[in-house]
Amino acid sequence: MVGHTVHAVCPNKKAGEKIRTAVHDFEGDQTYSEKPGHNFTLNATFDEIQAASYDALVIPGGRAPEYIRLNHRVIDITRPECLCE
Repeated sequence: MVGHTVHAVCPNKKAGEKIRTAVHDFEGDQTYSEKPGHNFTLNATFDEIQAASYDALVIPGGRAPEYIRLNHRVIDITRPECLCE
């Protein structure tokens, strides 16, 4: 709406591939149950992005931080001083 292009990427995935999401549902227990969410289509390839060409970064919650925190390129991209590429 204001002229930004949004790219959805995931380590080890390419544009056109899908990732699964999950919905956490509280059903009266002391914890939540996990149910299948949407299959989300990626529109860019993680290995090809240039971090310096983006205005912002959004990292979703859930299991994503657990999955990506060990990826060295993700860590480099998310460092404040990055503008690395």
